[in-house]
Amino acid sequence: MRIAGLALAVVCLSAHAQLTVSVTPTGALDGVALGERLVGQSLNMRIVKPDWNGAWGAQDSPADLEVEETADGDARVFTGRFLCEGKPCEFTQRLEPVDDGWRVSYTLTPSADLDTELIVVLLDLPTEGNAGDGRFLISDGESILSHPLPATLPDPYHIAGESPIAWCAWLLPGDVGLLIEPDGEGITGCAFQDNRQFNFDAFQAHFAVRDSRGLKADRTYAFGLTLRPFSEAVLAATRQAIVDLQESIAVDMTSAKPLALHGMTLNANEVAQFERLEIDLDLDATFDNPFNPEDIDVTATFTAPDGRTVQVPGFFYQDYEWVEHARRRHIRKRGEPAWRVRFAPNETGRWQVQVAVRDRSGTISSEAMTFECAAGDNPGFVRRSPDTPYYLEFDDGTPYFGVGENICWASGDKLGLYDDWFSSLGDAGGNYCRIWLVRWNMALEWMDEGPRTGRYYGLGRYSPDNAFRLDWVMEQARENGIYCMLCLGYHGEFMVKPDYFKTNCWQWNPYNVANGGPCQTPGEFWTNEEARKLYKQRLRYYIARWGMAKHFETIDPYAHLVTTTYGTGAVWEIPEVDYTQAHMYGSDESHPSTTPHVANLSRGYTTRWAKPFMLGEFGIDWKRSDTSHDPDGIGTSLHNGLWASVMTRSFGTAAIWYWDGYVHPKNLYHEYTNIRRFADTIPWNKLGPSYRCDAR
Repeated sequence: MRIAGLALAVVCLSAHAQLTVSVTPTGALDGVALGERLVGQSLNMRIVKPDWNGAWGAQDSPADLEVEETADGDARVFTGRFLCEGKPCEFTQRLEPVDDGWRVSYTLTPSADLDTELIVVLLDLPTEGNAGDGRFLISDGESILSHPLPATLPDPYHIAGESPIAWCAWLLPGDVGLLIEPDGEGITGCAFQDNRQFNFDAFQAHFAVRDSRGLKADRTYAFGLTLRPFSEAVLAATRQAIVDLQESIAVDMTSAKPLALHGMTLNANEVAQFERLEIDLDLDATFDNPFNPEDIDVTATFTAPDGRTVQVPGFFYQDYEWVEHARRRHIRKRGEPAWRVRFAPNETGRWQVQVAVRDRSGTISSEAMTFECAAGDNPGFVRRSPDTPYYLEFDDGTPYFGVGENICWASGDKLGLYDDWFSSLGDAGGNYCRIWLVRWNMALEWMDEGPRTGRYYGLGRYSPDNAFRLDWVMEQARENGIYCMLCLGYHGEFMVKPDYFKTNCWQWNPYNVANGGPCQTPGEFWTNEEARKLYKQRLRYYIARWGMAKHFETIDPYAHLVTTTYGTGAVWEIPEVDYTQAHMYGSDESHPSTTPHVANLSRGYTTRWAKPFMLGEFGIDWKRSDTSHDPDGIGTSLHNGLWASVMTRSFGTAAIWYWDGYVHPKNLYHEYTNIRRFADTIPWNKLGPSYRCDAR
C-alpha cells in the first residue's frame, strides 16, 4: 500500500456541532462520535464480487490500494485506485463539514468492465451498549418504520431494508443517535443486519449504489451520504414534517353548496383530431362522495359534426405541484378541488358540448358551447384490425405493432424514473409498456396499512394525489411515443397465503369485511353485488379521467382494448376480451431456450382463439433478474424472445419483466431499435387469416 499526503496516523477531525469523525489514511471513517459516545464505525466503500463472494476492493482493506490525500478548503479529498483483476478502478472521496454534520461523497470509475454484485457503502454500529436498548429507523420520506435493535442474534439476521429511502438512523440509549441521508440519486436503498451472524459484534447498514451490478468501463458512479446527530427531538420534528406533508395533499371530498353551474372553460377553441380537449367546470353542488354517481353525476354530451352524440362522465379533480422534501420530490396540493371533463374528438369539424349535473337536490344543464376539431397527425386509438384476427391498427387505419417491455412501477415518489425509462425506450424505437396500478404504485383505492403510496379516503373514494401522479406518468409516456397498458389490479390483492415473493395482501384490501368492506372472502369480490357496484364505479372514474368487459364497453366512449393478465380458455373466449396473454419464465433449475417457447405460445394462442396475442412477461428466471444470469449484458435471451414473438403472430414483442434491474442498467434498449425499423415496413393489419409464419 502507498499513502501520500498527510501523516499515516489516523486523524481525528475537529468537532462540528458535536459530531466528530476519525479517518484512516485510506479515507475510511473508523469512528463517528457524539461527544464521548461512539455512534458509528467502519464507514467504507467497497466493490463486491458476484454473490457476495468477497470484494474486488475495499477502503478498510488497504492491500493493493493506492491513496493520496489533499485539502480543498475545509474538505479532505482522498484520491486512489483499486486493482480489480489487475485493472485499476479510480476513486475519489470527499469529506467535508455541512451544517451540524459531515458529508462523505464518492466517485468511482473502472477502466474495464467488471463483474460485480454491486458497489456498497457500509457503516457499523457496535452491539455493545446498544443491543436490546436502541432502535433502527428507516424512512421513504412519507412514513417512518422503527425496528428494535435485538438483544440477541435474530433469525433471520436481516432486520430491515427499504428501497428507495429518504434517510435512516439509529437512536441509542441516552437519547443519542446518528442520522444517515443519501445524497442525490446515487444510493438506491438501505439494508440493516445483525453481523453477530458472522461473529462480529456489530450491526451493519448497507447502502447500495444505483446501477452497480456489473460495472461498465469508463462510466463514473457518483454517490454519497451525509451524517448528522439524531435524537428524540429530531425524530419528533421529522414525524411532524411527514404529518405536514400528508396534510398538504389531503382533500376535502364533501360539499354542501346549492347546485349551480356558473360556467365552463375550454382549454382551447380548436383541438387536433384525437388530441385531448379539457373542460374546467365552475360547479357548486352537494355531495358526500364525488366519485359515486348516485350522489353526484356530471355528464358531458358531445355532438359530432355528423350529428351523432357521445357521452363522457366528468370527474372530481385536485391539482398538485412538485416540491422537494427530504431530498426527494413530493407533491403538494395546489388550489381547491374542481370538476373536469376530458374528451378526444375523432372527427374533424365543429363539435358541440353540453354538461348536465345531478345531485340530491336536482338537475341543471349548461348552455351549449362549440369548438373546432382540426386535422392532425395523431393516428387515434388502438383497435383490433377488421382484416386480420392477429394484429392491431389505429383509428386512421395505420398498423400498430407494440415494441416494448414492462415498466411496472417506481415505488414511492421516485416517479422521475419513468422519465428516464420512457425516454430511453422511446429513443430506441419502443412504443409500448405495461404499468401496474397497485398499492405501492398509483393505486386509486387502497388501505393505509402495508407498503403503499397515496392517501386513502375509504372504499369507493379515490386518491386524488395518485390520480395526479398517473396523469404525470401518462404525459411522460405521450411525450416519448409510448402507449401504455394499465393493469388495474394484481393477484396479490386477493391472496391470503404468502407466495414466494410474499405478495399476499388480502388483509389490507379495502373490500375485505375486516376492513369495512363487503367481502368475507377474496372470491366474493366477483359475486358480491356491493363489491361489483363499487368496482364498476372505479372503472367509471378511470374512463372519465384517462379515457380508457361488457361494462367497459357500455361506458367507454373510446372502446379501448380490454384484456386480463392470464386466464383459462373460458376467459379468452369472452367476446369482450380483446386479446390474449401469457407469461413465460425459466428458473434456477431450468433455463429453457427462449425462441421455441415464445414461438409455441404465440402460435398456439393465436391458432386456438383467433385473437391478437402478446407475451405479457418473460425472463430467464422467475425468482431474480436476468442480470444474475447475464451480468455482462449480452442480451441473448432478450434478443431471441423479442424476435421470436415478432415472427410468430404476436401483435407486439414479448415484454421482458426486468426493466429496472436489467434492461435499463445494462442499457439494452438497442435490442428494440432494429425490431421497430423492421416492424414499420410491414402492413400488419392487412395480414389476413391465411397468413402464417412458422419459426424453425
